[in-house]
Amino acid sequence: MISSNVSWCYSLAGSLRAEENILHVIYDFDKWSFDEILAECHRLLSGHGAGSTARSVLLICKGGPGYLYLLKNFVMTPQKLTNSKYPAMVG
Repeated sequence: MISSNVSWCYSLAGSLRAEENILHVIYDFDKWSFDEILAECHRLLSGHGAGSTARSVLLICKGGPGYLYLLKNFVMTPQKLTNSKYPAMVG
């Protein structure tokens, strides 16, 4: 999963196309929700083959020491992972 606010997201996605066993999602940092990101991941996996699952996921987004800037107006920190106010990230 590659955030659209990463300046080289399309170049990176282009280099990943050479690997057929690597699927990539460039998600719209400004407009998408977590549900839309998950739906796109499910769509790509289903298109790859019925019942396909991901063995691992790599997330490329902006951030800094101790946080990830996943979506506009949503900064992910270790504290939010354990806070019940942020169920979108726990699961």
